[in-house]
Amino acid sequence: MNKANEKQKGPNEIMGLMYGQCVPQSSGLKKKALGLICLQRPLVAIMGPLMFLAAAFLALGRAPPASEVMLGFIAVYSLTSAEHTIDDYIDKEIDKKKWPRRPLPTGTISRGGAAKYAISMAAFGFALSYIVFNWQLVAVEILALGLGILYPFGRDKIGYLVLSPIPALIGIGGWVAYSPDTLFTSPVPWFLFLVFTGWQAFHILTLPWALTVAKTLFVRPQPRTVARLSVILSLVTLVLALYLSLFLSKTLIFATIMILLSLAFLASAAPLIRKPTNPAIAGRAVMVATNYNVIMCLGLMYTAL
Repeated sequence: MNKANEKQKGPNEIMGLMYGQCVPQSSGLKKKALGLICLQRPLVAIMGPLMFLAAAFLALGRAPPASEVMLGFIAVYSLTSAEHTIDDYIDKEIDKKKWPRRPLPTGTISRGGAAKYAISMAAFGFALSYIVFNWQLVAVEILALGLGILYPFGRDKIGYLVLSPIPALIGIGGWVAYSPDTLFTSPVPWFLFLVFTGWQAFHILTLPWALTVAKTLFVRPQPRTVARLSVILSLVTLVLALYLSLFLSKTLIFATIMILLSLAFLASAAPLIRKPTNPAIAGRAVMVATNYNVIMCLGLMYTAL
């Protein structure tokens, strides 16, 4: 039994690290390094660059140069990680109860160290964005980061869904990186923004804590109501994505991808409506919702090739 538990513990700790939930047990410099990685929340932070690149591909009408893809990915990843670190800085006392194994509650990273880390990553991301792209992208990034800093306060007073449009701004950033002059003349970046907002909303509502204890918008619904709302928002996202597909060169391909993704999410969310407090079912729905965005962004990139 002990050996089985040890085998299970390894993968669980790695996933906890990648989602920013816990620091695996270690010591010395390794523990500090793992703490810094945990602050980034890599499997969450990677969503930002994917949304950026999806919008960039569409704005340019083709794949950007490989060097710009790589540098844009790094810049947006750094800024997304900085925002996550700031959230942990603000939520240190809350996380002592909610996520006690995160870097700040455990003392792996000091609060001052987290602040310096966040500032360094943000400064690097802004500088790289300006050097490689333009000031318009930096302006959008500053707006997104500023709203991200305010998010923990809005979350506590209003609800978790206030987060939904903030990461979606990254798509606007990807568009202005290549086509700032068409931001207010083309409908594509704004429908893309709405699609990303919808995805973020139903993704949030499949998380176990959102289903059980979190305020959504001003109220704290029953878990079954939250699960139903996630399904409704996923269908709204599908409708928006199908409308977006009408503006793309590969309309049928992207529409098919979105329908299949929606069916996959509905299949995972239906059991959640029946048993909304079951962590295993919620975990599967979260995984499907996460992969939904990855595949959707890759599909959007493909439409520009």
